[in-house]
Amino acid sequence: NDFFKDAKYSLWWLPEVNNMCRLRAQTTAGMGQEGGMNFNFALSRQVTVSEVVLSPGQVAESCNFIVVASPDFQGAFRFECAHFPGHYLAYRPPTHLRVLGGVVEENTKIDFFLVDYAKMYMYMAVE
Repeated sequence: NDFFKDAKYSLWWLPEVNNMCRLRAQTTAGMGQEGGMNFNFALSRQVTVSEVVLSPGQVAESCNFIVVASPDFQGAFRFECAHFPGHYLAYRPPTHLRVLGGVVEENTKIDFFLVDYAKMYMYMAVE
């Protein structure tokens, strides 16, 4: 249960562009613009891969994503960096959350399903 509580995040939709959002750790999300720890990254023209960190920072170039439908999995989504086209939020098991561009390694996941927190028990495994 602790994993699912800590892994829960929320989308904060932004009005500037269709499907633009910021991702926040749900346990820190506040109402309105202030409050919450956003997923932030440090990409540039020279840096094409960045670890994701939680930060209250709200600099658009380092925390805005565009939500796009996955071309590979029906009902799944990708989170593309709004200011770095072709760079996506990626999970590399067991612990790496980053943004990257270019070729995605086989064990790295860039397609995510949005699941109602109330249904988390369907995804729990006894191990």
